[in-house]
Amino acid sequence: MTAVGWVAVSSALVISLGLPTILNPLLRKHGIFDLPSHRSSHDAVALRGAGLSPLVAFGVAFLICILASWTGAPVLGIVLVASLLIGLIGFLEDVQGLRVWVRATAQLAIGGTATGALLTTTETSLWWMPVGAIFFASYTNAANFMDGIDGISGFHGTIVGIAFGVIGMISGVGWLVPAGLILSASFLGFVPWNVFNKGVFLGDVGSYLLGGAISLFVIGAVLSGVSPVALAGPLIIYLADSGMTLVGRVLRGERWNQPHRLHIYQVLVDAGHSHVSISTLVAAASAVTAALGIVATFGPAHLSVVALGLGVVVVILYLAIPKLIKIYPRQSDGNGRLERSLIGSSSLSRPATKWLIFGATGFVGTAIVSELKARGFQVAVAAGPRLKLNPSASAEEALSQLRDYADVLKGLVPLMREADVVVNAAGLAQPDSGGGDELFGANALLPSLLLTASQEAQVQRFVHLSSCAVQGRQRILDESPSVFPFSPYSHAKALGELMICAHPASSLAVIIRATSVQGPGRPTTRRLQRMAQSPFASVAGAGTNSTVVSSVGGLAAFVAYVGSFERSVPAIVLQPWEGLTTGSLLQLAGGHPPRHYPILLCRALVGIGYAVGRVVKPANGLVRRIDLMWFGQAQDSRWAREEGLEGEPRMDAAFRLPAPQ
Repeated sequence: MTAVGWVAVSSALVISLGLPTILNPLLRKHGIFDLPSHRSSHDAVALRGAGLSPLVAFGVAFLICILASWTGAPVLGIVLVASLLIGLIGFLEDVQGLRVWVRATAQLAIGGTATGALLTTTETSLWWMPVGAIFFASYTNAANFMDGIDGISGFHGTIVGIAFGVIGMISGVGWLVPAGLILSASFLGFVPWNVFNKGVFLGDVGSYLLGGAISLFVIGAVLSGVSPVALAGPLIIYLADSGMTLVGRVLRGERWNQPHRLHIYQVLVDAGHSHVSISTLVAAASAVTAALGIVATFGPAHLSVVALGLGVVVVILYLAIPKLIKIYPRQSDGNGRLERSLIGSSSLSRPATKWLIFGATGFVGTAIVSELKARGFQVAVAAGPRLKLNPSASAEEALSQLRDYADVLKGLVPLMREADVVVNAAGLAQPDSGGGDELFGANALLPSLLLTASQEAQVQRFVHLSSCAVQGRQRILDESPSVFPFSPYSHAKALGELMICAHPASSLAVIIRATSVQGPGRPTTRRLQRMAQSPFASVAGAGTNSTVVSSVGGLAAFVAYVGSFERSVPAIVLQPWEGLTTGSLLQLAGGHPPRHYPILLCRALVGIGYAVGRVVKPANGLVRRIDLMWFGQAQDSRWAREEGLEGEPRMDAAFRLPAPQ
């Protein structure tokens, strides 16, 4: 590389290091801050939009090369203009916010136009334009999604830039050498501000620049004849993390464009590892895959396959890190920063002979009272107070509202004085509810109020009945803290769980996630029977998938077992599976075998249904019921299985009353 190139690279480094001393005070003056959120892992307010410094550094350095008539100046000019434009789109998002469709349209337009301009420098088909537009938008968003902890984007820009510089030298694509090194210098200069000054954050201007510039380098290099394998090397960790996370969320039926903390790097930080250590891990993995990509492309033939195989292994190991060290995603309510406490309920100091049941007149509560009395326990009942909670309240705000119910709390404590175990079965079982203050008051706020009263009354154990709905369409229901609410009801239940786990008295509590509970007289059970008896009763494939449908008698027995268990119980336990499959359930409920439809057809119809449900919200409930009828849902009731409680058939009792004709 010539002296001009080194001047450009040095300028980028100096500007990126020094410009924040001028720009950052201006950003503070105009109040451009990033608040701690469900997606970011920052604990305090950070300056947002500081990525303007790398943007200016990048622009000045590129101009130096272009004005010096560097070989490949037309390509550099196209990359510069498009990179600046996408960076400015990011800055507008930082300052005032832009609608999703505006950002997406701008990304596709800039990417497509830039690709079209790059095509004029080569003899390549125009079909590359839509491909380039999609790749540009995709990697811009990947870089934005991955920019959630200190250092990660600065390190990524540094590693990718160096890798592209090396690729440019080896392949003979001259313009890629200064372009890569300028990118590296622009983001390396920002690293000290981001890593050592916790109050400075790239913002969308920086992450959009990073993703946009990298994608343009890739498009230009591929059009110049560089192997995509070499170019993918330094990018594959980012693509794998963001891609697998996105696919997982879509398959679980989550709103993919909503904030979350499910990226691998976020899960690791939430487990207690520092930002710098995890950013270094991601950068190291990217450096390794970059080197392997270069070897696979430019090395001896006998090493290419080995390098590719090792690259795949590195990616798989990176994605598997949380499972290998048994880390689960930390959950938040999307607004706050409360963590789940997974201590579990303490051992009982004396036998649990006296029980107090809230919600004893409801469908589940009545069954619990009957089961406890049949076992010889002393049972008292009480009505749960009616509370209200704004559905948009964060967990912190909801917990703070407990102070507003001090008088109610004083009335609850005397009721609990004699109880060994308090059971909360008083929530509103309204899965199709449109939300509202009462739904969130009953399912989110009331459990924590009762737990507070239980603590003051020195109750030994507090059992809260939650719902497996908190995990939505997750492939396997389990006892992890992961929640994926998809409706107002499931969100309220998930918020209730979160508040209990964050409560100072969480060591008293056990959360039981009830599955799809059925029993005589319940409207949902009658609907299930009518469906099973109708010509529409059907399953996908052989009908051998597990179903989460269970009996109210089974749930009542499980509550009695958990509440009276003398040793410690996990913080969250799942109601045990009762041995039914999708086919055997409909056979039992309807008295005849169900129809069998092709799996692919059923999946296509369910997918269309969920797509409609994104627009017509009330359709989600119906589609979900059809989904469960056809495909069922597996469950990992680990604690119940270890206690020998899984697989006991009880559903015949649930259907002992004929469904009305």
